[in-house]
Amino acid sequence: MGFRLASVVGKALDLARSVLQDLEPDQVPAALRRVAAHPDDLTPPLADRLAREIDRLDWLRERALEAWPEADPNAAGPERPSALFLARPEGWATDLMKAIGESAAAAGAESAGRGDRQARERERDLMAAKEKVKALQKTLNSLRSELGEERRARLAPERARRAAEAKAAAAESRAGDERAAETARLVGRIEALQSDLEAAREEARGLRRERAEAAARLEEMRSGGAWADRSPVELARHLDDLMAQARRTAAAGFPEPDSRDAPVLPPGVRPDTAEAMDIVLRLPGRLGIVVDGYNAGLAFGEGSPSEVRSRLEDLLRRIRTLGGPSMTLTVVWDSASEEPVPRRPDGLDVRFAPPGVPADDVVVAIAADSSRCVVITNDRDVRERAERTGALALWSDALVAWARRR
Repeated sequence: MGFRLASVVGKALDLARSVLQDLEPDQVPAALRRVAAHPDDLTPPLADRLAREIDRLDWLRERALEAWPEADPNAAGPERPSALFLARPEGWATDLMKAIGESAAAAGAESAGRGDRQARERERDLMAAKEKVKALQKTLNSLRSELGEERRARLAPERARRAAEAKAAAAESRAGDERAAETARLVGRIEALQSDLEAAREEARGLRRERAEAAARLEEMRSGGAWADRSPVELARHLDDLMAQARRTAAAGFPEPDSRDAPVLPPGVRPDTAEAMDIVLRLPGRLGIVVDGYNAGLAFGEGSPSEVRSRLEDLLRRIRTLGGPSMTLTVVWDSASEEPVPRRPDGLDVRFAPPGVPADDVVVAIAADSSRCVVITNDRDVRERAERTGALALWSDALVAWARRR
């Protein structure tokens, strides 16, 4: 589609532009985002792009036609090309090309008339301009002569002054470069020491948490104890939990495999895709993943609260197994009277928001308290609040796409 088409289907372009401006920003196709955001009349390249996309996108063309119920491809007039372009009755392309040709012929005739008038006016202007140029040239020559005499009078002392200033400036620049280099070296050393200190503090906090959990479990083994009354399945699950705790505690004593930088997605990877989940699960170093429970659970389908929780927690336990000892995985549900306290089935941290507190606030609070965190939710407000704490925010759709691909 060229600009000639865009010039005769202005009505269709205006309708399609209104449709785009009514969409949410993330619903606008990438090729049309500049068109939707343009505040004034469209430039020829943007009008040309919009005409191409209307021709390509059936849904955009249909939405524009819905906004023009009185459109009539058979009615003569300047809006007929737009009606043909959107409605597309039989033979529309031939009729549209005729309309383009008629518009071009009319424009050419009008342009020719204007051209003759403009040529005569330009000829008169050219003659007047030549006279002005002659007068200005005479004045310029006089000024150049005066300027030459003045320059010759002050040339020698000016050169000496500039040479002295250049020498002093070079010396000052060398001294400034040396000071800047030394300052940069000292700043880099301070930042490195601060980074090492923060890493040591974080490692110490992790070790304290792991040791406290291990001590609590040991105390439970010593004092709680009626192991003989438990079923073999319960004992096996408890043993698996203890082994996972032991692996995490052992891993905490070794250096982190990667930096403590905030997790980010590579350029071009959308946060609502299975690829985004793959990248998160491959991130090295300590990482916390926090899932907005009912938001993510309902993305897999409807069901009772217990069905939604069971379905999502089964999937998250599988992800927790894939993540290894350096990953923590937390799911937060809105308060439920039948399960008022946190649980840790197979290493998955299951939490319930306190009564009167939305799960959204708990998710953001956990993200703010974590040094490297990924938050999963389709709630835009929760994603934006989490990102302000330094967390990486993925859509629940990414979790759904990842699970259905496996």
